[in-house]
Amino acid sequence: MPESPADLDATIAALELAVRADEREAVALHLAKIERHLQAMNPLLRGMTYAHVQSVLGKPDEAAAVVEDLLELMPEAGMAHYQLGCYRREAGDAEAALAAFTRATELEPERLDAWMQRGMLLDERGEPRRAVEAYRAAMLRGPTEVDVWRNLGNSLAALALFDEALEAYQTAASLRPNDETIAFLRASTHQAKGDLAAANALLTETQRRTLGEAVEVRSSRGALDLRCRYHVVTTKRTASEAAARGLLEALADELATASTEMLDRGDSFAVRRDDHWLLCDADGVRSGRPNRFFDATRIVDAATG
Repeated sequence: MPESPADLDATIAALELAVRADEREAVALHLAKIERHLQAMNPLLRGMTYAHVQSVLGKPDEAAAVVEDLLELMPEAGMAHYQLGCYRREAGDAEAALAAFTRATELEPERLDAWMQRGMLLDERGEPRRAVEAYRAAMLRGPTEVDVWRNLGNSLAALALFDEALEAYQTAASLRPNDETIAFLRASTHQAKGDLAAANALLTETQRRTLGEAVEVRSSRGALDLRCRYHVVTTKRTASEAAARGLLEALADELATASTEMLDRGDSFAVRRDDHWLLCDADGVRSGRPNRFFDATRIVDAATG
């Protein structure tokens, strides 16, 4: 009796576990079993499965090369372009991955997964406006997908469109009411707007216990109005406030000779908002950009010790 696709899926899953455990004999046995499956497949499925196996073996470049060979024969295969994007992203080639995901959405506009990947890459490279466009396209194809609304909110926040971001996060929360990440994103958006009472009201008990509530420290020098907002547990609040004031004093020295709306300080940023300056961390996702919610927890923690 021929082995079923479910058998192949189980074998690939077992291969992945064996690779992680560095069990070489088991890897060889699983590969031999997969080879028997490959012989019975049509060329496209055989190539795509072989590429997936290469990825499982930790060889995304080889997986991408296999898919690129397939695309020479079948250039209109949207699924293949999508998988190429996944392997290129896994290999660290964001530009090639974005090109592949974009082509997948052109060939198969209903591919929600390709629109999502396209949006995430655009957001990561500091193009939130284009990311929003991708997420809105994904939203039309999956209006009840929580990740679409959450990611849309993230990119809107990166554009400082905080009211729109809150609407997107609220929709995500209505679809997944007890999600801690979404709760924190909603709180962070209120924090970015300067409404700390609303921000703290949205934090879960676990978040209050582990991160602490959001607080704001202010300082001024001449016409400079300097602020930083961050999370701190109660036991560290006094020390953190002293550290934050020290950071703001140092920032005032830098801003005395600066003529810019945003100052890149390496591990942190100063961003001008209306009539004041906000000191915040560098963003953890978007290289070379300020934290999208203007949060300064990391730099204040480091200064507090």
